[in-house]
Amino acid sequence: MAYCPTDRIEYNDEIDECLVCGGPLIEGVVETLFGEVDENDWVELDPLPELVHAVKVRDALDDDNILCHIKAEIIQGAEYCGSQAIVFVQESQYDESLEIQQGIAPPDDDMFIVDPDAEDDW
Repeated sequence: MAYCPTDRIEYNDEIDECLVCGGPLIEGVVETLFGEVDENDWVELDPLPELVHAVKVRDALDDDNILCHIKAEIIQGAEYCGSQAIVFVQESQYDESLEIQQGIAPPDDDMFIVDPDAEDDW
C-alpha cells in the first residue's frame, strides 16, 4: 500500500500518484501519520461511492478538528474506471463524524454501483 501524506489518502497498489493533489505517494499505511493514535482506535464510517465524496467529508471533519484519513480503492479497466472510499476516524468521535458524513455525502448504495458488463437499457 501507498499513501499521500498531504491528503491522508491510502491507495491500492495500482495508483502511482495522489489523485487529489498529484503528489508522490509514500510506501506504507496512512495510519503512520498519526503516531499518537493507536491503530486499533480507528473505525470506519459508511463506504462512499467515489473518492470525491470522501474528500468532502475529510474537509468537513478537519474543520471540526476531528482526526481522520481515507482509504480509497481505485478501479481501472478498459471499459470502467471508478472508486470507492472509506473515511476512518477515532472511535471516540464516531457518532459525531457519522452525522457530519451523512449531512454531506450520499451513502454507498446499489444505485451507485456500475456493472461494466451490464447491458445499457436506458
